[in-house]
Amino acid sequence: MEKRKDIIQKTLNFKFSFSRVFIACIIILILYFIFMISVSFRNRPSRNSFRRTNMNTIRATLEEYYVLNRNYPESPSDGSFITINQMPEEFKSILSDDINEPNSEISLENATNTNYGAYKYCYRSIENMSKYELFLRTEPEFKRDPTSCNATGEDFSLEID
Repeated sequence: MEKRKDIIQKTLNFKFSFSRVFIACIIILILYFIFMISVSFRNRPSRNSFRRTNMNTIRATLEEYYVLNRNYPESPSDGSFITINQMPEEFKSILSDDINEPNSEISLENATNTNYGAYKYCYRSIENMSKYELFLRTEPEFKRDPTSCNATGEDFSLEID
């Protein structure tokens, strides 16, 4: 009988120890997820700054394209915006290959989905290709509608007085 009590006692001790370890693991996982979320939010300004630098490079490339062609790249006649990867090949050949979305190794000219930044950089030519509108959709703006390119976000449009 005493042997049976020892077995029951050891089993209860094991269950008690297992539950403590399990609860400790759950607490560690919760803390890990909180840490990862806070790191993600802390890096957002840095990623957006990187995107603004990309936009300045794109603007410089547009100006170089204008010098070579006496107009800006064409966009759809319906007035809709296009993404950088939809720009004419002549423009993309001028655009530096090292322009990419933060956290991505794919260059913007080859970006084809939202993970690679395809819908964050929006362009259209206006007034017979003598001016352009250029918008950057920074975080968290582009998360609202990641499949459209429109006139929302930070304005990098050409301003001529």
